[in-house]
Amino acid sequence: VVVKAGAYLRVHCSPRRYPEAARVNWRERIVTETDDYVLLDKPGGVPVHASLDNSIETALECTTRALSHEASSPPCSLYSLHRLDVPTHGLLVMGKTLRFTSHFNALLRDRRVHKEYKALTWHPPALGKHVHYMENSRRSPKALSTHAQKGWQECVLVVHRVERKDSAELSPPALAIMREQLD
Repeated sequence: VVVKAGAYLRVHCSPRRYPEAARVNWRERIVTETDDYVLLDKPGGVPVHASLDNSIETALECTTRALSHEASSPPCSLYSLHRLDVPTHGLLVMGKTLRFTSHFNALLRDRRVHKEYKALTWHPPALGKHVHYMENSRRSPKALSTHAQKGWQECVLVVHRVERKDSAELSPPALAIMREQLD
């Protein structure tokens, strides 16, 4: 790589690393692939998209590489349509075309996509509806409020059921993430 004189160069001496990305067979995690999208069973311990200091160990990049290694497939670009937090595993939709990406974003905006989660928590949440409001901005982290704010997005979580699990029932990655939070 040649860096031109006067160019801005950023070096991350201690980038955030996601070793789970190297342990996963990304091709086997693809649940469905069409000409328009990829449905991936994202493992926990891997971010969906690049951060400032790591653009390699992400679900988007690893899935793109897995698809590009197939001789019958031309290289593709994948678009992030929604996120799952780093510790979260579950189904992730990635767009392959701008047309589908626009369509899916409209479905999300119009609240026509139903999302359902199973969560692992230290303390069980109360059953029922929980509402908060999130500032509509590009920056992260987003500002949150328990009171409605003009122009802010309403976020609704409905807790239907709470089950107690023994640690022996949890996957090794889930246990590792919970142990990290104790430190």
